[in-house]
Amino acid sequence: MPLHSRSEHTLQPNNILVFLLISTLFATSCASIKKPPQNVPFVYDNKINLKAPKLGGEEKTLLVEKLYTYLDDSLQVPQRSILGFTQRLKPALFDSGNVTRSITFMNGYLNSLGYYAARFDTFTVKMDTIPEKEQIRVTTTFNVNLGKNLTVDTLIYALDTPNVQPFLKYLADSAAKNALLRKNSPYSKDAVAAELERLATLFRNNGYFRMSRNALIIEADTTDPSLISFDNDPIEQLLQAQRRREDPRIILKVLQRPGVDSNTFRQYFIDSVYLYPETKITEEPELLISDSTFNTSVGKQRPIIIKERKSLFRPRLIRRNNYLIPTRLYNDAAYFRTINNFWRMGPWQQVDVKTFMHYDSIAKVNFHVFLYPAKKQNIQLDLEGSQNNNISVSNVLSGRFLAISINATHRGRNLFRSGVQSTSSARLGFELNSLNQNAAFFQAFLLSGTQSFSIPKLIWPFAFLDRRKLDATRTQLNFSALYTDRFDFYKQIAFTAGLQWEIRKGRNSYTWSIPNLESVSINETDSLRKEIEVNPSLRYAFTPGNILSAKMSWEHKMSFPRNPRRAGYFRFAGEVSPFDFEIFNKESFQFFRVEGQFVHSVQHAKSSMNYRAYAGVGWNFDKDEFGKRATLPYYRQYIAGGSNSMRAWGLRQLGIGRSIISDTTKGFTDRFGDIQFEMNAEFRFKLFRLFGFNIGGALFTDVGNIWNHSNNADGEGKFFLKNLYYDLAMDVGTGIRWDVSYLVIRLDAAYKVKDPVRDGAGWMKTVEWSTKNRLGTEAKNNIGFQFGIGYPF
Repeated sequence: MPLHSRSEHTLQPNNILVFLLISTLFATSCASIKKPPQNVPFVYDNKINLKAPKLGGEEKTLLVEKLYTYLDDSLQVPQRSILGFTQRLKPALFDSGNVTRSITFMNGYLNSLGYYAARFDTFTVKMDTIPEKEQIRVTTTFNVNLGKNLTVDTLIYALDTPNVQPFLKYLADSAAKNALLRKNSPYSKDAVAAELERLATLFRNNGYFRMSRNALIIEADTTDPSLISFDNDPIEQLLQAQRRREDPRIILKVLQRPGVDSNTFRQYFIDSVYLYPETKITEEPELLISDSTFNTSVGKQRPIIIKERKSLFRPRLIRRNNYLIPTRLYNDAAYFRTINNFWRMGPWQQVDVKTFMHYDSIAKVNFHVFLYPAKKQNIQLDLEGSQNNNISVSNVLSGRFLAISINATHRGRNLFRSGVQSTSSARLGFELNSLNQNAAFFQAFLLSGTQSFSIPKLIWPFAFLDRRKLDATRTQLNFSALYTDRFDFYKQIAFTAGLQWEIRKGRNSYTWSIPNLESVSINETDSLRKEIEVNPSLRYAFTPGNILSAKMSWEHKMSFPRNPRRAGYFRFAGEVSPFDFEIFNKESFQFFRVEGQFVHSVQHAKSSMNYRAYAGVGWNFDKDEFGKRATLPYYRQYIAGGSNSMRAWGLRQLGIGRSIISDTTKGFTDRFGDIQFEMNAEFRFKLFRLFGFNIGGALFTDVGNIWNHSNNADGEGKFFLKNLYYDLAMDVGTGIRWDVSYLVIRLDAAYKVKDPVRDGAGWMKTVEWSTKNRLGTEAKNNIGFQFGIGYPF
């Protein structure tokens, strides 16, 4: 019986309805009351109506949610969720005095945001009597007119008083463009605290070791001098007062806090640095400082003292990652960079620092850095269940639905006493088939081994880069071997080796891999040859060969200082393999690939919106016997479908374009393309807690497809911009996310609203569980049921 590799799931319509019903039930929870008071008024609900025309919908919603937290405790309604049902717990008796206190608390919070003109116009108390339950439910409603927010008119750095060094004012003025309280910006106490923290950090980066935001204050003045001047025209003063009511402004002045120790406003020089790289977790740092039994090592160019006993680490490794340089002014960024470097490197599990200050003609500080070594070696054995998570670079070895494997890993953390990390791993696994009842349960066997070395510095040819201007550097040396038996179709042996450099600077990360060597051998079976006869494009996809390429990637994390609820990144990567050579009796592939990805999220109190856009394209420089451009090697092609891509389709079961060949074949239906475009949007929201863990829901949509540079035998599959509307696939769906702290278990159900193999543009005209393609052949399920580990993006 031939092996069928389809990925349609035999999920019955009734099961789909149950899944959607449960999801809807969770999202639209009901309410009940536990132990309500009998025949006396109790707090049942609170409502806040906010009038704020100048606030956006999102900002208004967040402000209302925050105001609810400032209700008096006795006016709060304790709640809990059980399986999606909201239950009120022992509601408190209603007391009208709690309403007055709540108004005071909420008004105080609004004042802290600069809304000094906020008015609580009215509040209502509604009592609903339910005789059959002997309940008197009270609902309070607060109507709040937000009014106008104070805005900053002027920010003055008054730090040139006799008790403060004039250099502080110079520093503050020179960095005024980065101020968080700029002219016309909204005033709030949070913004004041953030501005003081910014100034303190600026000063610490320029030698002021003892500086903190508590050493500074900001004095606020809302008085308009023109209103108290005897020289101004009374009518003009009246008009000015009217303008002040319409546009209230505030003048801010940064001053030294009275009573602060004068040494806080002195610059400190680094006097000496002591490093203890062999500190035991049971040792007291204070005793080590006075211990005279250490062997000491002092560098010639930089007098940094290393105190050790067993010489477990090369002194050069330790000095290279220390940025606290004696005789220089203290710098906060250099301090944290030193701590983070040692902590992230791997050989040390913990870092502790003790400081001592002393004064003569100048202020000085000594640093004692205690490094606690981690275990030198570690062996780990895991049983793993995983779903393919890398859909941008095709890998036919990935599981169609789920892969189960046994992994053994050995880690060494201080190879050659140089902090080199060594990782050796072996994997034995099976790839399980989808829920397709016509295929064997096991569809692939996998055996692999990897060896990698991570060097905590840049080696040639990038060693010339000034590491002190970079935040982190690392060189990776990787080797791997892989054997795969895709039962009844092919056997594959793959070998890879590569040298990789990694650099991080600020929010940017760069990676180069030169050279990257890969060699793949394939032993085909008659089943695969028959599939190639039906679908000739597979001939190029399953060609063994070698790759000698160079890779590059750049990732930038976006920052939104004025809106911290937003986060995201974009990534660009490319690979070129221009070399023509032959090893292991196989020729090389010559190609070029580029890809880009953009991910963005907006967090709300109980939900988030998440977006992703991805595009990739590759060109093979070779040509077939007809002079046409050949496709990429299959282990560099793109795929679509699965739990992290187009979720209404199985893994590798969408495309190519609107070609119908793979949908009508009875055998091997995996699809691979040279071009991919995909967009995803997902709304995630909290539902309830189950067994101590958070359960969340999601609504999502996916749009995308893959293409080749030439058509399949049916005249479809080639990318044309004019045909993009017809070629794109689209699904909508819902899902459940179970967050168990260390991982997220995900179940999604998606529906094909647009399938390119259907008639016309592929839109679903009526709700059907399965539909036939435009040729009227075998019907395909319109529902995709996906299991995944982690969020899809």
